[in-house]
Amino acid sequence: MSFSLFLLNKRSLFAFASCSLVCFFMSYQSSFLTEVLRDEKGIPEIWNGPILALPMFFYTFSCILVNYAVGRVPRRILILISFLMLAVSMVMQGPSQMLGLPDNNILMLAGFALNGVAQGFIFIPLLPDALEAVFIKERILEGKNEQLDQLISDYGSGLYGTFFSIG
Repeated sequence: MSFSLFLLNKRSLFAFASCSLVCFFMSYQSSFLTEVLRDEKGIPEIWNGPILALPMFFYTFSCILVNYAVGRVPRRILILISFLMLAVSMVMQGPSQMLGLPDNNILMLAGFALNGVAQGFIFIPLLPDALEAVFIKERILEGKNEQLDQLISDYGSGLYGTFFSIG
């Protein structure tokens, strides 16, 4: 048993790579966002913290809602829809002359909020999807060998944390 069970499984590797990608989308702007808010958007510095925390606030609520969605929508479809939401949120965060989106603070804040919602609907189903992919490919019946199930879960959790940190 090794990490190769996950890394050589396309579906599992896609789930972990998705985790890194989402981490990038939630953190890439933090290094320059405070200057943009102050200099370009004219927002007082006192609002930097709440604005940077906006995705986290909405992420918290989406974590609660994802339980209802997972039971009604197949996990991979939910992840795909969530990535589309993430893409829309990224477009909303910046002005676009090509798409006709104005340089509007409300639109930017709504993009941050939608980003947080999308994160919850992506992060939570990814690990179970990676685990399921390994169980299916290796033809392991979950629940038949508890020690093997725990070992696979431990390897999956370790990789999930690693790919989260890479992002």
